[in-house]
Amino acid sequence: DTETLIRDSWKEAALLLDTDMDVIATTLLMAPNWAEGVDDYANMGYWMEDYLEEDEEPIFEGALSTAVFHPEWTFDGVGERDPVHFEKRSPYPTVSLLRKEEMGRKVTEHFER
Repeated sequence: DTETLIRDSWKEAALLLDTDMDVIATTLLMAPNWAEGVDDYANMGYWMEDYLEEDEEPIFEGALSTAVFHPEWTFDGVGERDPVHFEKRSPYPTVSLLRKEEMGRKVTEHFER
């Protein structure tokens, strides 16, 4: 359910930020028993993203980036068979948490090649 997934995500976020980046750089939480539907999952993901990525947020201080994936994900206004839908699909509902610092470092490394 939503409450459990958010609580588990917060625990993972704290672990991620409390652990050296060379040990844990990102984490995935899978919710194979999610039964509330793709729309509820997307709404939970948007809320989580807004909350965790807010620089003024007092616990994680905007240090994390989030993404959610769902087996039934579709983008509004895109044809039903368009492959772009697979960008946000996964075998199970999944929350991805990663450090913004690490993401920025990887992007910089890529463009410095």
